[in-house]
Amino acid sequence: MAQVDLATDVQQLGVGQTWKDMAASRSLGTVYTNTTGKPIQVVVTCAASNALTFSIGGAVVAQATYGSSSPANSVSLIIPNGVTYSVAGSISKWWELR
Repeated sequence: MAQVDLATDVQQLGVGQTWKDMAASRSLGTVYTNTTGKPIQVVVTCAASNALTFSIGGAVVAQATYGSSSPANSVSLIIPNGVTYSVAGSISKWWELR
């Protein structure tokens, strides 16, 4: 995983960035790299009766399974610049602050 300098990287999150609906340009299981020069925030939503796995830098960092009676739920993670990320499973939304 890339080295993170919290003194500068965290201060850049959200500065000059906007939320973008990435669902149409993202594929489940595909590994992407944050090449924006800043950390980004990724939010994926899993609908009822589905599951998702979120990986950063090749490590599984979040897993969620929602039953049929559960409402849609979201997982939100920060991706440092230069680090890979992927989502596997079944999602209904994929947004990125970039």
